[in-house]
Amino acid sequence: MNPSIRNKSGKIVSRRMMSGLILSGLLTGAPALQAQEDYQLQQSYQPQEDYLDVVQEFEQYQEDTEAEFRAFEEAMESAYQDFLGDIEKEWGDTRFTDQYQWVQYSGDLKQRTIVDYQNDSVVIEYMDVDSKEVTYQDVTQQLNKTLQTNIQTAIDSDPVLQAASRASGLVIEVEADTAVEAMLPSSSVSKSTNSMAVAEELVDSEGVSTSYLPVSRRLTVVIKLPEEFGMHKAERYWKATAEYAKAWKLEPALVMAIIHTESSFNPMARSRIPAYGLMQIVPRTAGRDAARMIFGKSKMLKPKYLFDPNNNIQVGAAYLHVLNHRYLKGIYNPESRLYCTIAAYNTGTANVAAAFIDQKSMQKAYDRINQLEPSEVYDILATRLPYRETRDYLKKVVGRYQLYIN
Repeated sequence: MNPSIRNKSGKIVSRRMMSGLILSGLLTGAPALQAQEDYQLQQSYQPQEDYLDVVQEFEQYQEDTEAEFRAFEEAMESAYQDFLGDIEKEWGDTRFTDQYQWVQYSGDLKQRTIVDYQNDSVVIEYMDVDSKEVTYQDVTQQLNKTLQTNIQTAIDSDPVLQAASRASGLVIEVEADTAVEAMLPSSSVSKSTNSMAVAEELVDSEGVSTSYLPVSRRLTVVIKLPEEFGMHKAERYWKATAEYAKAWKLEPALVMAIIHTESSFNPMARSRIPAYGLMQIVPRTAGRDAARMIFGKSKMLKPKYLFDPNNNIQVGAAYLHVLNHRYLKGIYNPESRLYCTIAAYNTGTANVAAAFIDQKSMQKAYDRINQLEPSEVYDILATRLPYRETRDYLKKVVGRYQLYIN
């Protein structure tokens, strides 16, 4: 595959041209670098005893934070296993919140609602019911409830997150201004501001299909969201993306393409790695590297911080900056470096290096990469990265990058 990039007028822009145009913003540093250097310089003038106290205090803080997070991770995995076991007994599957879908279950597990951000649909399902037992009003009210759910309510009603929180003592509470942000804003699917009116409008639309499985007595209602939802779900994060892309000297289109690929704009996205939020931040790796840039010191970012969309975008943008300006700075061509940055965001720099020299050393891979044209770098990554997931990821992000550039 050898994708081209189009400019706003629709003309093809070669990779070489693109290097000097839309990627030029990737070359400068961020203010946080200077802040970190100033902090280190200031610390060097402290008396030695005070300095040792500070170091010991910080190391203790790191130990405590890591222990707290490790306890939460273990509690999360245990809660996952327990809850997925309960779901499987009831439904015969283990469908639950992941990167691309947000899933709510009723207390008795007999009903579930799935907001599928990847396929722009809402699925409302009922288990152990007769085919005519569920009414139009039941479906409409359930959809209305979903439209009224905000991020904090979604967290509070998530059985796995709450079980892990209770077991570990780690509270998951986002900032007040973010807490009220709707998981599925009415404005993204209708011109009406009344959630019940929107629910009725959607249930009455032609994009609704119903199926019934008599053996399991399962009723499924699939509501296809309006075409404009795809645009609106991305649009609501554009302002934060533009702000943090500018702060970290990135092209906003790159950040948007990665959000699109990582989560399809699902603010509750998470995986069992664990990774959290829109840009699927892994606290132990990307989160730590980004925290050094943002706060000037290593810091374990907690789920409550990463479920905040603004925080998540800031952290993801900072990590992209770290990849582009530090870990991959030895790649001279900005377009070649862009492709490697995208791949590294998914799989790490060691696996990127392995695609070129069969060794997991970026330092040793620089010479080989710098001998290649950007198109050759792309082709090698797209065919020789160790994991198919990353090869597919690169293709998707590059394609979506073109979409958002336009």
